Amino acid sequence: MKQKFVMGKNNKNGLEIQEYSELEKDQFFLVYQCVYDSAEIESAIEKGNKDIIKTLRNDNFFPYRDYIDQIAETVKEIYTSNIENSVEISFDDQEYNLEETDEVELSDEIEKLLEDDTLLTDVTTTENEGVVKIDKLQED
Repeated sequence: MKQKFVMGKNNKNGLEIQEYSELEKDQFFLVYQCVYDSAEIESAIEKGNKDIIKTLRNDNFFPYRDYIDQIAETVKEIYTSNIENSVEISFDDQEYNLEETDEVELSDEIEKLLEDDTLLTDVTTTENEGVVKIDKLQED
C-alpha cells in the first residue's frame, strides 16, 4: 500500500499533518488530518525525536516505526529551517519488503516439540488415593 504524508505550518500557528492512502492506482484519499499546537511541537523538538513521535502519535495516527521516524525528522526540518510550504513524503510498503515468517515451518517445529514432550511423560494412577501422578521419564 502506498501512503503519503503532507506536513506544514498552517495559518493558525500549528503544524498540520494530512495522511493519504492509495486505495486505487494513483488515486490517494485523505484518511487523517490533524493540527498540532506549535508550542507543543517546538517543545518536543527540543527534547528529541522520541518526544516528537510521542507528541504526534495518537489513537488515530500511529504510523509504522520507519514512517514515524522520517515524519519526525521532517517535522524537525520544517521548524528548524522555517519552511513555509508544505512538505510531502511518500512510502510504499513494497519498498520495505517486510518478511513474513513461514507459519508452516513454525507449526511443524512446535508440533515436533510437543510430540517429544509427550514421549517423556509417564502418567500413572494410584488406585487407593485416586490421584494421578505424572513423572518425567529419564532419557537413557
